[in-house]
Amino acid sequence: MKRSDLAFSLAVALGTMTGSFVSPAAADDCDGFGAATFSPAHPVSTDLVAVRVKSWPDLYEISPTTRTTLSQAQVLPGHAINIDVIVTPYPEKYTGYRTVPVPYDDSFGLVGPLAIGEYSVSSSIYYEDEQGEVFKPCGGPFASVLKVGEDRTPTVRAPVIEFYHASMDHYFMTQNAAEIADLDNGTHPGWVRTGESFLAYVAGQSDNRGRPVCRFYGLPIPARSTHFHSASVAECLQLGAIRFILGWTLESSDVFEVGMPDRATGICPIGQAPLYRLWNARADTNHRYTSSASTREQMVAKGWISEGFGTDGVGMCTPLRLTDAAPAN
Repeated sequence: MKRSDLAFSLAVALGTMTGSFVSPAAADDCDGFGAATFSPAHPVSTDLVAVRVKSWPDLYEISPTTRTTLSQAQVLPGHAINIDVIVTPYPEKYTGYRTVPVPYDDSFGLVGPLAIGEYSVSSSIYYEDEQGEVFKPCGGPFASVLKVGEDRTPTVRAPVIEFYHASMDHYFMTQNAAEIADLDNGTHPGWVRTGESFLAYVAGQSDNRGRPVCRFYGLPIPARSTHFHSASVAECLQLGAIRFILGWTLESSDVFEVGMPDRATGICPIGQAPLYRLWNARADTNHRYTSSASTREQMVAKGWISEGFGTDGVGMCTPLRLTDAAPAN
């Protein structure tokens, strides 16, 4: 989606993925700035580990069209890892660094497989202005420790069940057992299962293999409530910053956890499958999320807009393996 389309769609009906950043209202922007997190959080010696670094959203608004974000993750002698992130208008100066399209949603690099043991991690974010001055907001580098063990940390998966309301022509999905029961028994009349579902990690139980999915509730027109889900940190922040203006309510910052696709290609990480995202493009805004390519094609044929990343509009990625999955509700 183009940047000009984003503002319109978010203001009207939250109809696209976002590539811009809005600073949260909290005054602790520097809290943990530059800190590295790893996926998985507790790797074993056979894992390839994705590296992320906590950023400061305001700084990406300085000149987003002229700056490129680059990153480099290096394993050094003595069980040490160094991670440098550079935001610069002169990417050609930094050979050996890779381009990161949107820092909030992408890993800054991959390390591993790593031998068993503890690794001291040093991570920094540098900003370069048009005059070539380089600075590190909030100081740095940030020191942390990555432990590589013998035993994989258990994760918990459970199905996310899809429902449909015919009179509203709206879709809704949930992993919450109480919500599923209420929709099944008629506590919320009109909702029926579509027969579609997908697996997702239970909130807080993905060992960083999944991203938390935020869920917002809105009432775009009278008697037409809807929900909006996203695993994009940037998108959740953007809607969170303007939710009072648009009349949306944040119901949860982590209803379940999933992976994110490559922003350029829409390809999901190994072991995960695409979850397509579609939008009805109406005033009574509604989104549908499906793991079925044929369902995606049917919705597009009905006039729904394909959103997400890559040519197929992949919004999230779902774990493939059924191991540790809870039984279907």
